[in-house]
Amino acid sequence: MILSCDECSRQYRVEKYPPGQHVRCLCGNAMTVPEPHAHQARNLHCADCGGPLGQDASQCDYCGGVLDPQTRNYTQICPKCFARLPETARFCIECAQPIRPQEVVEHHPSNLACPRCQTPLQARAAEAIGFHECPSCLGLWLPADAFKLVCDMKVAQFQDNPLPAAHRGSVGAAPVVYLKCPDCQNMMNRENFGRISGVLIDQCRAHGVWLDNTELERIARFIAEGGLARSRKREVDALERRAREAELKAQATRNQPSYGRGVGLLSHSSVSTLGDYSLFGALSRLLD
Repeated sequence: MILSCDECSRQYRVEKYPPGQHVRCLCGNAMTVPEPHAHQARNLHCADCGGPLGQDASQCDYCGGVLDPQTRNYTQICPKCFARLPETARFCIECAQPIRPQEVVEHHPSNLACPRCQTPLQARAAEAIGFHECPSCLGLWLPADAFKLVCDMKVAQFQDNPLPAAHRGSVGAAPVVYLKCPDCQNMMNRENFGRISGVLIDQCRAHGVWLDNTELERIARFIAEGGLARSRKREVDALERRAREAELKAQATRNQPSYGRGVGLLSHSSVSTLGDYSLFGALSRLLD
């Protein structure tokens, strides 16, 4: 059986996984193995090249492939239309979907526990990036350098051509629960990623970042839509605004009368030094 990722269209062989088992694509998208429900395919396309077939054809006119179903072992299932396919099919014979399955990246047990549900985490890797995943709640634990690398890769991918920003409705406030770092067991800080994303991540500055299920996908979408660029522009605008306000305040201070230098009210020590040359000096002598 073949499972296709909805995000990147990668395909995986999942025959050895039971229905309901969670697996994760190399792009980071979480998938669930479905119940198999294959049907007998109609021979509309060549399994070798994907070319269209004529009615009652026994051989492909484009590549010469043999179409006799008796010579093929129909063990695969198309991830798009769920038609049964020959074991060596490179295209679906019914919908012409390209068939390029790969093995699911295996995971390994670790000595870290999920900070959300306490399930033992499993060590995984995707795109040469190592991380830990909870098999129960699908949360992710990424070292700080790995999380930065994921963000940098997404920024580079969409820097020149960001996706259009999607409208998102308001999300109800969930109860605030502070989590412990899986490595050091100290309480992690909760931060709004990029200040304006609305994705609250749990971060241990010494060890890494905890992301609940779907938070990695939401962060990736935020970056792809130019969210980090907007956040940085906001920060620069705020710094420039504070600098202008400080300059205006300093200018107003410079334009005020300088009390204590012969104009306005003076301190008692200043009065004594002025002596007979001021009204305050005269009043001071009268009061002595």
